[in-house]
Amino acid sequence: MISVDKFLRVTCLFAHWSSSADVKSYVFTYLDGIKEIATDIFFISNSSISECSKDKLQENGVKVVIRDNKGYDFGAWKDQILNMDLKKIDRLILCNNSCYGPFYSLKEIFSSPIVNSDFWSITKHKKNFGIAEHLQSYFLVFEKPLLISPLFKKYWENIPYFKSWNDAVHKGEINLTSFFSSEGFTYNSFIREDILSNRVGNPTIFFPLELLKMGAPFIKRKVFSEDYRSIISVTNGHASSEFLEFIENRFPQLYKNIIDDLKTSLPPSRLSLCTNSTLIVSCEGKSQNNNSIKVGVIFYVYYKEETEFVLSYIRNILSFRSIMILVVSPKSELLNFYEQKLEHNNVRFLKHKNIGRSESALLVTCKPFLENIDVFCFVHDKNSYHIRPRLISYTFMEHCFVNLLGSKNYVLNVINKFIENKSLGMLVPPAPVFSNYESCIENPYGPSLEITRDLSRRIGCQSFDEAGLLIPFGGMFWARTDALKPLLNLNLQYESFPKEPIKLPDGTLLHGIERVYPLSAFRAGYTVNRIINSEYLSTHLNQIYFKLWNDQRRSIKQQLASSLKARIKNKPILYKFCKFFYVKMLRNKLK
Repeated sequence: MISVDKFLRVTCLFAHWSSSADVKSYVFTYLDGIKEIATDIFFISNSSISECSKDKLQENGVKVVIRDNKGYDFGAWKDQILNMDLKKIDRLILCNNSCYGPFYSLKEIFSSPIVNSDFWSITKHKKNFGIAEHLQSYFLVFEKPLLISPLFKKYWENIPYFKSWNDAVHKGEINLTSFFSSEGFTYNSFIREDILSNRVGNPTIFFPLELLKMGAPFIKRKVFSEDYRSIISVTNGHASSEFLEFIENRFPQLYKNIIDDLKTSLPPSRLSLCTNSTLIVSCEGKSQNNNSIKVGVIFYVYYKEETEFVLSYIRNILSFRSIMILVVSPKSELLNFYEQKLEHNNVRFLKHKNIGRSESALLVTCKPFLENIDVFCFVHDKNSYHIRPRLISYTFMEHCFVNLLGSKNYVLNVINKFIENKSLGMLVPPAPVFSNYESCIENPYGPSLEITRDLSRRIGCQSFDEAGLLIPFGGMFWARTDALKPLLNLNLQYESFPKEPIKLPDGTLLHGIERVYPLSAFRAGYTVNRIINSEYLSTHLNQIYFKLWNDQRRSIKQQLASSLKARIKNKPILYKFCKFFYVKMLRNKLK
């Protein structure tokens, strides 16, 4: 092994860009790792940074350069290299804030035979799909023989300021390797190509855990932010969550850095996909209540015909003295009925104004109650008069209740999730995919899009969650009270809500609030997960499989109809006959 020479002059050019003026914690951790092997670090930012961040960098001996966002990372490196005396440098490191790490000491890598190459990197992208073999530029190292060559400076003088990310990759990263290797300079990667010989694709995105186990010190942020459609088109999408699960206890500080960054840089839906955030909770276990947090369950009730259903779930948790139960209703006679049925010390009853339905009941009527609760579950009975038959809304209500309050042990297991995971802010039941609730996935915001956008801005969200994969449809969920603070701090009043009767089935403030709940948790710095009862899982999977199969049939039917229509549109008699036949016969049979 070749030892790290402490007398070498090693310069690191760290290119940075962020939409946030505050330099994130994972960047400082990265730079601390670089300090082990570099004598000079230049932090070159293509975006403005706060004075606080600048001071912290300089206090750590890092030289700060702020420049216009011109030419991506290669533009930042180009400007600094052309202003340096390369003869005084023994080794040059080019890197950027596109990675988390280092997971291992960089001294090990810089003491390995890899330094005998003229230029090298951590990983190499193999030649495939028309892309030439090349060193990946998130961490590039140039040794003395190449630095003192006139060709090195000539390369940087001639490359343009790239105007697109695609140009930066193809004309910058990929071309760099071929340019210098064609001039006789040797290159290599720390992770040997033959180790991943049977893997096709970008290893830094598709095989992060494999690379970590091979000794790679960095993990690309794109493992988590890459378009999920691209990920799922070639893999099962498990790589990111598998990686996080592996490092959580082995590298706790780096795990925290990653989660903190992802919570501020990804929308809730995307974060849920890359962290595999669906929690499958069992109804089994011992009924031992943990008193370390204050827990409440709020039942908003309105329909007399649903009393037995609701009572069955309340009775499940009556024996837990530490769980405060609140029954809320705008109907005095209904409250009296529940009070007669539930003579118990830990059950309270609260009258609510008949305005704003369950949303104002939670955010206005129950607000004083929430101030004394750490974690709560909010559910309500359901009997949507605009949906018939009534069985549809009853099944939807059952879908929510069984995944939130499945049984006595189930409730305790849910509470333990909040105790074990301090960053968990909200648990929502899976979106229904049965009956006419398919739109919950196909068009989650519907007529409520603009009002939800407005609410998200009002609670201070910097970005909007377009996918809406974590919306608690039905407005029922478990949550940490602090996760709802951004929404509670709007100080909504009864007058804020539309008056009864509300004729619109969607698109009101009520429906906007229902959809903004997970954004409130995110704004408060928490994560949002789906929760599903293990005993309900097979039912839900059956619904999904059938929906996929049925959607495929529907798609084929629509394609056939469109193709036929295009062929016969200029033949009116045949067109009318086919239309009649399609409407009366095929359409009904293919539903």
